[in-house]
Amino acid sequence: MNLEKVPRVVQGIDIRSLPISSKEAYVLSCLDSVMSVLELVSVTGNTEQEVMAMLSHLQDLGAIEWVDPPPPVSLRPPRLTAPPSAASTTKKVEAEEHVDMDSARAKAILDMYARLDLLSYYDLLGVDKHADRKTIRNAYFKLSKVFHPDSMYGKNIGSYKVKMEKIFTQLTKAYDMLSKKQLREEYDAYLKTREDTDTARVLLEKADVEEKADTEPPSGSGDDEEKNALEATQQKEAAKARYRKFAAQKLFSAIGRSSTPPKPGAPKADRQEHAKTLARNLMTSVTGSSAVRTGLGRSAQFLKGAKDAERAGDLSAAMNAMRLAKAMAPDNPDIGKEYERMRKLVAQKLVADYIAQARYEERFRMWEAAANSWVKVTKAKPDDAEAYHRAAAAMLQAKGDMRHAQRLAKKRSVWLRNQLEIG
Repeated sequence: MNLEKVPRVVQGIDIRSLPISSKEAYVLSCLDSVMSVLELVSVTGNTEQEVMAMLSHLQDLGAIEWVDPPPPVSLRPPRLTAPPSAASTTKKVEAEEHVDMDSARAKAILDMYARLDLLSYYDLLGVDKHADRKTIRNAYFKLSKVFHPDSMYGKNIGSYKVKMEKIFTQLTKAYDMLSKKQLREEYDAYLKTREDTDTARVLLEKADVEEKADTEPPSGSGDDEEKNALEATQQKEAAKARYRKFAAQKLFSAIGRSSTPPKPGAPKADRQEHAKTLARNLMTSVTGSSAVRTGLGRSAQFLKGAKDAERAGDLSAAMNAMRLAKAMAPDNPDIGKEYERMRKLVAQKLVADYIAQARYEERFRMWEAAANSWVKVTKAKPDDAEAYHRAAAAMLQAKGDMRHAQRLAKKRSVWLRNQLEIG
């Protein structure tokens, strides 16, 4: 088992036919070809040893396989107009272009140009987020020697000239932004907002998928439905039996931990203290085993974690903890209400964050990113006329999809007309 890889469910595997526990089934449901073992530990609430043992068993059953983790997700939004094959096609054409430039430099320019809109200013300069001003300055001037068009003055560089100009313009923006304290603080806040929106978006998408899975009836014939219901009942009964066995073991363990019985003829006080100790251990065992049977013990831990995260202002972490609490106690109405409340708060904050980052992107003329952010606002707030207007305007500035911009502008006009008619 290579810990540098991540677990992935084997395609075509019939999960219902596997002899696995409810815990293993839950771990299996969390696998998305992205989560590492340590992330699974955090999400499932199990120990690292427990997760490793379950993954090993699932691998032995042929249910999972280990694959390379995906590359890190970029903080910058993708281009709105470039088709997936555009970059590779451009590279192929320009690789055959005759220019007065060595192949290594030509490749560096093409690679940087292809990723230009996907890199943060830190990644663009190749510096750490905590880099000081001197480090940023040195990185900027080092890259200028490669990408400044004047460094190739008098030579035939063909279409590379336009690309070098665009790269150098972006490098200069990055240097100016990160060299000034206030601008850098604002940019760092913007990057943090983008990270928060990415996290919240993924959580809400997972919540939608889970809700759909819970509410949609199983597909198939009547016979299949009866078979599925029977299998589900059998699995529940087997889980209950395992929990009863675990509770019994816990009970006997508690009794065994009691103090040694006093010898015959011991003082009455010693005999009474021994009886109290035995009763305390017995009560603790019964309470603990009850929590294990119902899932309340662990769900209470996640519920407390959700409240702590909410107080700290981390709504995404709070919602994730509520998801886990709900998974442990799906029939608890109070947890269900808290989960829905948290889900609503995250959705509201997500829209507010999209608006904040869109305004920042407009301020610094990041038109493609601004258009992307405003479009997301329109999806969450279909009655927001200003969002449609700003999305269309940003798309026009970015010279993006003109038809999409026209559709957005038309939606804004229709909404305003409806409001006038209602008024």
